[in-house]
Amino acid sequence: MKRKLVLRPVAGNEIAAAASEYSLRDARRGQQFLSEIQESLRFIEENARACAIRSNGMRRPNLINFPRALIYLVVEDFDAEWNETVEKLVVLGCIHHRQDDAPLTKRLDPQS
Repeated sequence: MKRKLVLRPVAGNEIAAAASEYSLRDARRGQQFLSEIQESLRFIEENARACAIRSNGMRRPNLINFPRALIYLVVEDFDAEWNETVEKLVVLGCIHHRQDDAPLTKRLDPQS
């Protein structure tokens, strides 16, 4: 089954804000953060079901060198563009390790 990565705008904003915060301390750190985000997104695409399911079907791979995690869902859906059922990997957010992912359940609404 084909996979399609979907980055919700709020997740993109959280990634950009964190990268900016790290860049203020050290420009290289911000770039390293973005590189690690890219690696994590590749991992999600290649191993969508590898992370344990948490609340409401959300999955949470932690970044290795930063105290952050991506939160995503695996959703099977028909894709008209590809004319077949695909696994959509919907990235809902990028949160700090200490942050509870339960509040992200409000982002489960497809319209958000």
